[in-house]
Amino acid sequence: MDGEGRRVRHVALFVQALSGGGVQRVLLTMARALLARGYRVDLLVTRAEGLLADQVPTGVQLIELGQVSAPMTRWLIFRADPLGVTALARPLILPRRNGEAIGSLAALAQYLRQYSPDVLFSARVNANLAALLAARLAGASTAVVVSERGSFEEKVAYSPRWRWRYVVPAIRRLYREAAAIVAVSEGTAESFVSTTGMKREKLQVIHNPVVDASLSERMQNDPGHPWLVSPHSVPVLLAVGRLEKRKGVDLLLTVLARVREQRDVRLIVLGEGEMRATLERQIDELGLAGHVDLVGWQDNPFAWMYRADLFVLPSDYEGLPGVLIQALACGCPVVSTDCPDGPREILEDGRYGRLVPVRDPAALADAILETLARPPKSALLIKRGQYFTISSAMDKFEILFDQISCHRANNR
Repeated sequence: MDGEGRRVRHVALFVQALSGGGVQRVLLTMARALLARGYRVDLLVTRAEGLLADQVPTGVQLIELGQVSAPMTRWLIFRADPLGVTALARPLILPRRNGEAIGSLAALAQYLRQYSPDVLFSARVNANLAALLAARLAGASTAVVVSERGSFEEKVAYSPRWRWRYVVPAIRRLYREAAAIVAVSEGTAESFVSTTGMKREKLQVIHNPVVDASLSERMQNDPGHPWLVSPHSVPVLLAVGRLEKRKGVDLLLTVLARVREQRDVRLIVLGEGEMRATLERQIDELGLAGHVDLVGWQDNPFAWMYRADLFVLPSDYEGLPGVLIQALACGCPVVSTDCPDGPREILEDGRYGRLVPVRDPAALADAILETLARPPKSALLIKRGQYFTISSAMDKFEILFDQISCHRANNR
């Protein structure tokens, strides 16, 4: 890179609290991979707590940003972009409460002034907007790379918060200042362009870093669940994700009751969330007690995937669901809703697993029964899962960072 500009060597990753969500897991994976490649890595969080707080890699500087009051945040937003008040008012200034990411704007700007990383990488809309506003406030030379994680159209449609109806003008105004916009799948990129009207060439598709060499070793560990002893006579379905409406576990319970009318089968769900009590009541109402186990979050889902007979993704919408990739890499047959945006891309139009319409219990039940009766060969699934390696994704990020560095050097 001599003569072309200084290579990127210091990367900051910005996300909210370290809960057990997919975005947080992806950023922790990126932090480990960047550290291993010789980068200085800071992990910026609004709160240094959550299920993944103890998984921050040694050598990564964890910085808790905290938040300031809503009135102070409103003033900072106005100060960062006084001419953009029309676009920013409804989604960011007028709401009584700011999201955690927006509330950390003051601390994020201070961080950029103090540490001046080469790249600030943020994930999800609120964090992206906060990162771009903070860079304005700080007058920082840091290149901000924003990432879109899922179907933008579905976010707007499903969010109960009225501010989402007005967020597109704010995105159009601020995202143009990003050094790059990364989408996790082709579908996510297309959804973003169709919703915002921004040019497709502004976006780069880089799949999430998911599979690494440790997976084959970790999946051999015994999860210690009596339903998954080898061999087991009753097939076990597995689902992994937050217990929230868009993840479709309520649908899967309804489907399980249908499937059990034709054959004995059990369901294990890894994940936690606000719908646990509702789902427990549904289990009782459907007569599924003793046939469903909501086991909560697990540090090693691969051991469960390796032993399950079928992985089911019943989501209403996703971005690039890492759990679907992980199941394939473990050799576990999969069935998924054909939700926007990632499953069809991962499964190559159904070549590696059946796709069914969203919220169609009959179709999902049929796909489960058909796959249990005629499962695909594990070797085929494992090969597909290996397409989404951590090293492949991080190679693309390094190329992107170098392109940003060259572009900035040439425009000085």
